[in-house]
Amino acid sequence: MHGTATLASLTASRLVVSLLVLFSWCHGVDAAFYSSQRKAELREMAAETWRHAYNSYKRVAFPADELLPLSCGKQGHDRSNPNNGAVNDVLGDYALTLVDSLDTFAMLNDKFAFEQAIRETIEHVSFDVDSRVQVFEVTIRMMGGLLSGHLLAMPGTYNRSDPSTYHSSIRGFSLPWYRSELLHIAHDLGRRLLPAFETPTGIPFARVHLQRGLRGKGGKGESGETCSAGAGSLLLEFITLSRLTSDPTFEALARRAFLAIWDRRSDIGLIGNTIDARSGAWMHGAAGTGAGIDSFYEYAAKAYVLTGEEDYFRVWEAGYAALQRYVRTGDGFWYRGANMQTGQLTSVLVDSLAAFMPGVQTLMGDLDSATRSHAPYAFLWLRYGGLPELYDTHRRQAVQLGYPLRPEYIESNMYLYQATKDDWYLELAEQVLHDINNKTRVDCGLAAVFNLETGKLEDKMPSFVTSETLKYLYLTFDENSPFLRDDSAFVFTTEGHPLEIPLPPFDSVSRPSPSPPANSPSTPTSALTCAAHEPVYDQRHAHFLSLSMNQRVDWEHARWLAGYQPQDEQREVDEGRWTRNGWCEMPLGEDQSIELLFAPSTSHEITHPRSSQLSPHPTGSGDIIVHSINGLRFTLVRASTSGTAGYVVSKVGPLVVPPGRSVVIRDQAVLAGLPQKKPDRIKVVARVGEGDEPPSGVEEEKQGGNGKLDAIWDKLVHPLGGGSSASECSSADADCPDAAPTTLHIPALAASFGPSIVHRPSDTIPLGLTPFMLDGPALPLVLPSVDIYGCSALHPPPSSSSSSPSLLLLHRGHCSFALKSHNAALSSYAGVVLISSPSATDEEGEEGEGFVVPSADEREEEEETMRSLVPLVLVGNSTGAVLEGLVRSVEAAGERGEGGAGLVVQDEERDSGAGTTTPRRHVWISITHAEEDEEEEESAAGLMLGGYLVRNIKLHGSSRRAAAAGGSVP
Repeated sequence: MHGTATLASLTASRLVVSLLVLFSWCHGVDAAFYSSQRKAELREMAAETWRHAYNSYKRVAFPADELLPLSCGKQGHDRSNPNNGAVNDVLGDYALTLVDSLDTFAMLNDKFAFEQAIRETIEHVSFDVDSRVQVFEVTIRMMGGLLSGHLLAMPGTYNRSDPSTYHSSIRGFSLPWYRSELLHIAHDLGRRLLPAFETPTGIPFARVHLQRGLRGKGGKGESGETCSAGAGSLLLEFITLSRLTSDPTFEALARRAFLAIWDRRSDIGLIGNTIDARSGAWMHGAAGTGAGIDSFYEYAAKAYVLTGEEDYFRVWEAGYAALQRYVRTGDGFWYRGANMQTGQLTSVLVDSLAAFMPGVQTLMGDLDSATRSHAPYAFLWLRYGGLPELYDTHRRQAVQLGYPLRPEYIESNMYLYQATKDDWYLELAEQVLHDINNKTRVDCGLAAVFNLETGKLEDKMPSFVTSETLKYLYLTFDENSPFLRDDSAFVFTTEGHPLEIPLPPFDSVSRPSPSPPANSPSTPTSALTCAAHEPVYDQRHAHFLSLSMNQRVDWEHARWLAGYQPQDEQREVDEGRWTRNGWCEMPLGEDQSIELLFAPSTSHEITHPRSSQLSPHPTGSGDIIVHSINGLRFTLVRASTSGTAGYVVSKVGPLVVPPGRSVVIRDQAVLAGLPQKKPDRIKVVARVGEGDEPPSGVEEEKQGGNGKLDAIWDKLVHPLGGGSSASECSSADADCPDAAPTTLHIPALAASFGPSIVHRPSDTIPLGLTPFMLDGPALPLVLPSVDIYGCSALHPPPSSSSSSPSLLLLHRGHCSFALKSHNAALSSYAGVVLISSPSATDEEGEEGEGFVVPSADEREEEEETMRSLVPLVLVGNSTGAVLEGLVRSVEAAGERGEGGAGLVVQDEERDSGAGTTTPRRHVWISITHAEEDEEEEESAAGLMLGGYLVRNIKLHGSSRRAAAAGGSVP
């Protein structure tokens, strides 16, 4: 930027920790040497690239708005689809690319082409068109282009009594025949935009029809939604228009809109992204420096440079200080989304538009911050060959890989080179120039990149390619450009148009001042001076301007932030990027929290929830219970436990979650949305019964249940109690097998694969057979004759006159859960009861169950295996041993002729002397719901909450176990 504006001292102190490393990229790599001849060659290459793009537009698309480079076509206002905002917000059938590129001819020092473009603009451009366009876009592209072209073309001497005679301080492009035609066209456009400002707040509607104004009487048909950048970034063009036409209306309206945004800032000095033009209420209260908010800060700074009015500087100073405190990361490299009310992190994504900030920081004198905030974008470009539209700073990956040839990064790079003369920035500009030519150049111009990784292109060439992107590349290599050396107080607009003004403020204009922040004086709190730096004498910590950027000790950290992960350290050394004597520093900064609002907008947030929605746990444990999540704000911080990834909830609404405590989700709407393929916590009930029909269950109440497992185990190990035979013991004898409880209640987990134990479609069950299901009839349990693991082919179950198939009792291990289930299915078993492997902590232990939900990965199993399966349930090792002992005891009794599973024994010693049948005995298995305390909650191993892995969430209700297997709350 230009001018001799007073600069603010805005350098923030940082804590850094120095790490002595074996390898580092921070030393020993020198930027390439750029001689005047080499820079001139690159400048001409940039000019040739610009001519290829612009001449393609003129040859194929003019007088349409933009070129379609892949189809060699043209594009204007989409009249077939008036709601096509992506096109119609910008294109209005007014020769957009021509007007947007006018001043570039002057910067390329091509006066003949400049004069021709001025004549074509006068001949072809009119705003009396049936187009509904976005106020912001038509202002920065069309009005800005017209005004800068007018200032450059204006001939003669400036007459102070006639502001329209004012001309640019850059001379050499004035046209003797020119009579302010472009200014008149711009003035006509300004008048057509005035209806958009007819709102109670002064914040303009986002769109206006160039012939008919607003939709409906008083704009009743217009949406009130607009963004801070769109409403607050009209200052430069409107101020210039007012000063050149002596019509104060435009400056007054733009200033009012700008201050209407600023005066609605939060108590901590941040503004949000989206606002209602009618009410002034924030619709999206996320602060930041990216899309929707970026140019508001840019125009606060540049309006001060353009006008010299300290009101604008005060807005910049206070707004920038808030960004530095709440939006900038602790290491100073990223500016991410933050809650405008609390300053806490709301998003880990950064967009390419935010790359404008280093340029503005350079303009306003904070070079230290500018070099830092620019570095990650530089490495992103080097990594992807372009700047991705969206980048996830947490995962260090691009999430939207398009590059529509945006100029913001290139613009900031140009300013940093002008300020530092560090050839590293020339290296970056050269790489950009080569990448644009190699990746986007086609026969009909330059095409936007749809995907930087695949190289796929998109059929569009936005007007800013010739008005900004290639212009800034050209100027980077131009050593003697008057647009960079002139000391006049002119600025480049956000669309790259150089503007300057002739007059002081109009006395007749009402000039409200920005309201001071709460509890602070109305005057600036710091002197308007340049930032002062105190270099450390150790070269590793030398003044940041005394070393090339690629020799700074934090350079490698910026490279890491952009996702670089060196795989071969020796290669880094061999290729000169690292040296064995290098130093690197990893800045130590605060890890910002993340805020998630479960509401469609901030206006739906519930800041004071009732106890029926949010309350402390009634046990006094410190846990927080969420009965209804809608409207609540969750604050997440990184898990502090060493080795634990993810986040923990530190606050829900107004309630703080104490360290080590959890948030219990009882919202049935949330629980219902979690995976619910089948409940996994169940109870296996085992009963010993005689005959082919399962016992009625009456014995269960008599025999006591699960409280006597040790006693049962003792009976099974010593079934004859001191050597008496079975025929001699009686049911009253405690050592008699019949005297032992014959019903077991065993906790179990159902497999997450295979047939459901909850519901089985009738067409999947063999006719006449009883399925193995929750709350279904009991089925007999048997042991395999050979392989207790079930990993090989199994013998079919014993034949029986009963229609009930058998269940198979197997041990865990030696093969997958799926293969065990598959082998059982092939041998006509109805299901599998699986005994878990021995564990230091079994289901009765203090630390949990000691066994996990059986699962199967279809990618690792044979297709044939997964096609034929039976239900499988897993029991713990110790309870499983009791169950196995019971089955073996019953089978052993049968072998001794006392009745057994599947055996018929003839007893010829009965009193009658006739053959009689000893009743069959089986261990019958059924499945019921686990008995759980109504107030029991269980922690999920990790719940995805708003895209973040959260560790201290508990789920209450029937769905809660499913979340542990990977559920998520949207």
